[in-house]
Amino acid sequence: MDCTEIRNINKKMLVVQGIDPKYLDVCTNLFYDETGNVKKFIVREDSFNVDADTHFVLGGIACEEIIEFEELKTRFAVQKSVSEEIKSKHIYSGTFELCLKSAKLEHFLDLLIEKKWYVHFTSLNMLYWAIVDILDSIEDIKIYLPCIDDLKAMLYRVTKHDIKTTAKLFYNYQYPDLKTADDVKDFMSGLIKLCNEYEKECPQNLKILLLALQKILVKGSQQDYAIFIQNESKHKLIEQLTCFYESEIYTFINSNLIFDNESDIFADIDSRQYDIDGVMLSNYKFVDSKSDTRVQLSDIFVGIMAKYLHAIDVNIENIIGYISQFDENQKRRFNKLNQVIKYSLDYNPTFIHQVTARELQTKLIELVENYGSCENV
Repeated sequence: MDCTEIRNINKKMLVVQGIDPKYLDVCTNLFYDETGNVKKFIVREDSFNVDADTHFVLGGIACEEIIEFEELKTRFAVQKSVSEEIKSKHIYSGTFELCLKSAKLEHFLDLLIEKKWYVHFTSLNMLYWAIVDILDSIEDIKIYLPCIDDLKAMLYRVTKHDIKTTAKLFYNYQYPDLKTADDVKDFMSGLIKLCNEYEKECPQNLKILLLALQKILVKGSQQDYAIFIQNESKHKLIEQLTCFYESEIYTFINSNLIFDNESDIFADIDSRQYDIDGVMLSNYKFVDSKSDTRVQLSDIFVGIMAKYLHAIDVNIENIIGYISQFDENQKRRFNKLNQVIKYSLDYNPTFIHQVTARELQTKLIELVENYGSCENV
């Protein structure tokens, strides 16, 4: 698999964002675990096979130093019965705000800060990724290109507002495998109805965007086909997540990538070869997490990161009010988490990649900047 062109395109995209492509050439050890890998995202008659607001996170820590298992047990004060592997369930549990009540989580964050170990991750908002092809399939979308990401974010708001009705609509038209011209027209009309229902709940400052979305969906309802949501597998919104592992492999080609051994992912990747400019890549391996504490630490990080992203998602209308309810201990741990993310981003802005609605991407970065400064800790 020749990944040269894909990597070159990624570099060009970084330039557009004002990021030097040299950051992709970082030379370090990147450790990985995952959370939220639902394997498949499938629409059912009035629901999905998993929660639609699931966030898949692949990532972990970046470091050179080795840390022994017994030292981790002592630092985190885990039970003596934990004899082989420390996982996120030993450190925290529950919703994001409940996790912030854990002193063990603070011990974990203190370790990262003390060692100045970096974190990195790619996240995927399942529902968002499942719907973006809808707008990309509308011919007249080109005139809206300057605000296409905002329109997709609004479509995400609309579809998640009444998830049961959204699921029914998708199921009835075998999305993403619309069959006929009438299916295309009726499906787009169904989305327009969802927009109308969301109008009362839509924040005043976003109503102009909702109106623009309604107009473009009307254009879509006048088409006979929708190129990206036809001739696909019916009811299968996401069939596998191997591509996110592959992206890490051909992105950070000068680093050593150590993945937790997910058997299905390993089987997919092991059956292929990846090359850049004709040179085969050998920059990755899969290990049993019990054999490497840094993979275990990666499990702890991606777990809390997924909960953080979910908290932003469900509290987007009043995230500051949500944070204001934290007690002193929660606030201190929240600040430390953001501090770790901030110094990691400052070191390498390519260490964080989110596939989600633009407003959710922006909100995370805003929170990291506002709460991640050292004086807040």
